[in-house]
Amino acid sequence: MTKQEIKAEIEIINNRLNKADEYFKNLDLIEVDNTKEWKVVLSLIKRAAYLQGLLNEMEVQNA
Repeated sequence: MTKQEIKAEIEIINNRLNKADEYFKNLDLIEVDNTKEWKVVLSLIKRAAYLQGLLNEMEVQNA
């Protein structure tokens, strides 16, 4: 992946996480940990963390 592809995917993930934040704010559920939607949010967070780490590593190698 190129830096531009990584940055683009991180931006898409951030947009999706912002939408998820609004979704969960409007939810009346107290227990959301086992919902399908929450599991998707967790996978998005893990993917974003991985991509950010990859981007940081690329920048360190190019410095």
